Formats: sequence, C-alpha cells, structure tokens
Amino acid sequence: MDTSKQAMSAGLLHVLNLYLSSSAASGDHCVWYFLNYIIDTVVGMALCYLFLHLVERCLENSETFSFKSGDYGENTDFGKWAYQIWIWIGIILFVKSLIWASMNLFRSPLGFFGEIVLYPVSWNPDFELVMVMVVIPVVTNSIVFWITDSFLKNDKEVAMESEFELLGEDKKNSVSKYFY
Repeated sequence: MDTSKQAMSAGLLHVLNLYLSSSAASGDHCVWYFLNYIIDTVVGMALCYLFLHLVERCLENSETFSFKSGDYGENTDFGKWAYQIWIWIGIILFVKSLIWASMNLFRSPLGFFGEIVLYPVSWNPDFELVMVMVVIPVVTNSIVFWITDSFLKNDKEVAMESEFELLGEDKKNSVSKYFY
C-alpha cells in the first residue's frame, strides 16, 4: 500500500515536472526537467520527510484526524489508506510549489548550472533527451523510492524492539531469538 503512495506521487511529479519544464520562459526544456528532478530528489525528499512528520505530530492528539504513515489497521482499512494518500499528495504538491517558487527566484544561476552539467550530453539532442527522461529518472527514482519507503511505511520491527526494551535484558534476549 505504501508503494501506491510512491507510485502516485512519482506520476504526479513527472507530470508536474513536464508541465513546469515546458512552461519555463527561457532555456532548454531538458535542462529544466533535469533541474526539477534533481532538486526534487535532494531538497524535495527531505522537505517531504519533514512535512510528513510535522503533519503526523500536529494531528497526533486528534481522535478524528490522527494517523501514522503506513499504519492501515489490523485488517487493512482502505479508508485510512485513502486518507494517507491525500495527505501525502498534499505534501507533495506543497513541497513542489515551494521548490518551483525557489527555482524561479534563482532562474539564471540554476539555468547556467543545468547547462554546464548537461553539456557533455548536449552534443546530441536525442541522447540528451534519453539521459534526462530515462537514465537520470531511473537512477534518482531508485534512490528516492528506497529512502521514501523507509519513512512512509510503518516500521513494526523498530516498534517491536522498543517494546522489548521494557522487558529487561534477559527476557529481551529470550524473546528476540524467535523474531529475528
């Protein structure tokens, strides 16, 4: 179920990056797509992590709106799943808005940086397109999916270890050999 959150957000970001890159007032659209992807990977992922935990903390005392990302109940409640997807998509859209506004503030230096980075592949527009639309997204998405999965899912193993700390060292060792 956590994978569906990532798939939906990756698809949404791809469409947004295509639109925003093609609507860039100046410069090479490949450069702006590349910059969108790299900034989403580095800055966007960190901001999404922070905002997800901020939203969880803000809502933790609410009986109606409280949630823990990746926790769908014992019988997999699809209502909780949908609720978490809407929160996650909202965070993605908010972070993307912040990133796009920041990119517009620094349009000239970012455009220059992107052209320098993509210069080695700019000799052939088809090769540049394959690098920007296929190779770079596959590499960065692999990293993003791996890291994002670690904070979107409900890590029950970590919760179990913290519960064992309450037992004491000798009981922890005897119980943990059955689970690990």
